[in-house]
Amino acid sequence: QIPLEFRATAVYGSGLNIQQETETRKVTLDISAAADRPDIRLPSTVAAGTEDSVTLNAELEVTSEAAPVQISLSGLSFSSPDTGETLTLVIKPSDELSGLVGFSLNGTPVESNRAGQYEVPGPLSDGDLVAVVPAYLSGKFNFLVDAVASEPNNPDSVRSISDLPLQFSVNAVA
Repeated sequence: QIPLEFRATAVYGSGLNIQQETETRKVTLDISAAADRPDIRLPSTVAAGTEDSVTLNAELEVTSEAAPVQISLSGLSFSSPDTGETLTLVIKPSDELSGLVGFSLNGTPVESNRAGQYEVPGPLSDGDLVAVVPAYLSGKFNFLVDAVASEPNNPDSVRSISDLPLQFSVNAVA
């Protein structure tokens, strides 16, 4: 809070009969922090026909070992010009097949919430986030991504970019 005092003085009259009146008002400004718009960058490979979609293609040879396939989402980064803000990247599967994919952040699995969405804490640098596809699962995986920035000292101040499409394909190779 910043206390201020404003004064206005009026001078009026004519000749030797000059009068002056001053009015004073006290004001307090209550300034709270506001979140900045987050910066998000998605991988640069763009699917034909839709400039807003991102496609990563992985040709994978499946062996007898049933290890999940890890796809680095290189090119994806997420930050804010204000380093004191809380950043969250929300990844929402768009269909049932995509709901089978998991994610890990710097090698640590990210748990999905009750709605089946992944809330990944930011900031994220290129290569921090990896999609984990169950072994033997192939197809086109579609997600919508929300980038959210909030001010810790003012939880009502939230800025977001919503429903950015992210997709990648895993093609099984016999």
